[in-house]
Amino acid sequence: MGETFPRYFLSDQYVDDLVRQHQVISGEEFINRIQWDVELTYYVTLAQNSYPEIDLTAFEADLAASTKGFKKILDNYGIAAKDRLNWEEWKNPIPKDVNDAASFTQFIKTYLQQDVDLANEGNLTAPFTSAIEKLRELRTNIRKVVTYRLISADDYVEQVLKHFNSLNSFLAVGPPAFRIEQILALIKSGILTLIGPDMRVETSDDQFMTYSNRLADHQQYFGNVLIEGRLPQPNAANNTNPLVNNLLQQGLARIFTLQLRDGSSYQTGALDVTDDTAELIDQNGNVVPHFFVWGLPTEKRHWLTNGAPIPGVNDVRLRIADRIAAQIFAK
Repeated sequence: MGETFPRYFLSDQYVDDLVRQHQVISGEEFINRIQWDVELTYYVTLAQNSYPEIDLTAFEADLAASTKGFKKILDNYGIAAKDRLNWEEWKNPIPKDVNDAASFTQFIKTYLQQDVDLANEGNLTAPFTSAIEKLRELRTNIRKVVTYRLISADDYVEQVLKHFNSLNSFLAVGPPAFRIEQILALIKSGILTLIGPDMRVETSDDQFMTYSNRLADHQQYFGNVLIEGRLPQPNAANNTNPLVNNLLQQGLARIFTLQLRDGSSYQTGALDVTDDTAELIDQNGNVVPHFFVWGLPTEKRHWLTNGAPIPGVNDVRLRIADRIAAQIFAK
């Protein structure tokens, strides 16, 4: 296992048992188990750093044995209110009193410097970074739950695609520390201007106009060129790749579509493939033998296909890649 923390709630054994038994769990339980594992790592690291009087072995065991949250255990061990993990603050760390461009810029500079400082401490010493590292360590088991459809289609859409994905991207996906330092330097030097949260883009007098819809001063910025510096969501139904388009037009591929409880359907934009072998599924639901699709074109059929697996967890994406290679060389 190397330097990974134990996974108690969304453990390898627990998920493998679900796969073997074809057992579906609720989306709420799935998200709870992710959060409990993250919180356990946070509190054990916190106790190690700030509560020398706590017996770490007993504390960790008590947390790992709980399936109803940790509040009572934290109370019993005297964990102060100020040290409690607050998911709402993690989701949106911008304080309520940040209401103009100047205060927002100052907040971001402080926040980024804290991010750099925490990164430099490493992922095994600070409670926050240790907890975020746990999110990365859970990736392979989250991927299994999605790949083998261990939660319902409705829960997958509501709990994972609409909520958890954005939280995970915000907390556990991002640039290395030196890139943050570079951004921070650009902000401090006045080269980079931050518009603010809830950014809006409109046109005015043949120019682009942008502003923050949250900040009270509504400071506006104008420009003749707008560069969208982000990656759009993968969508095989709306792309310019001639291979993907031809596969869909010829009926050799189909979009992975979820059937919801209310009778509606949800098109994910992913190419549909088999669970274990990553072979393409055609428009009639038949497997196209020895036609393998792996990675970004299957995003939302699989989970976080652009995220590199960490060492020591035997990631399911690498195992599928191994199976593809084995099938190719077996022919």
